[in-house]
Amino acid sequence: MFYKECPICGAALDPGEKCDCQKEKGLPDANQNSPKQDAKSRSISIAQKTEKIKSNPLRDLRISKNLPAKDMVLTVRTLYPKFDKMLQSKCEHGEEYGIDLKTKAMDALLAKYAPELLAQVKHRRDGCHRLKCKVSCRLEDDEYAELVKRIKEDGFDTMQAWLAFKIRAYLKSKPTESQ
Repeated sequence: MFYKECPICGAALDPGEKCDCQKEKGLPDANQNSPKQDAKSRSISIAQKTEKIKSNPLRDLRISKNLPAKDMVLTVRTLYPKFDKMLQSKCEHGEEYGIDLKTKAMDALLAKYAPELLAQVKHRRDGCHRLKCKVSCRLEDDEYAELVKRIKEDGFDTMQAWLAFKIRAYLKSKPTESQ
């Protein structure tokens, strides 16, 4: 078969095809066949690659404990029978696929392979708050702005401090059923 070679990058071109090696360097087009050109335009140091990779607890567990992915898959399959190695890989690269392992599955993996970490993870997940009950509501933007202004004027530094004060005062003002 007849083809010509680009004098600049050495790419193999079909008859009549123009090489786009002089275009702004980005991802290679389908007809850009020169390994030399691809290597030059997409070279990234290992340090740059690791900066882009965000921490992933599933991947961290597998690497830190030197676990085979197939063993981890079998553990997760006890909860989710259709889980497979392909999903495992996608969960380990969730920032690229938009997929994460369910909390229940991650807890099962931690319980089996790293029980010492399970308590830490659950403690962080619970929020570590002494006061566990939460009260909230939604307001219009102008109402919220006015409320924040007045709360600051009354000497409260946070919305939570003001709200807790008001709720406790309200509860004290109402007689309980036992009284």
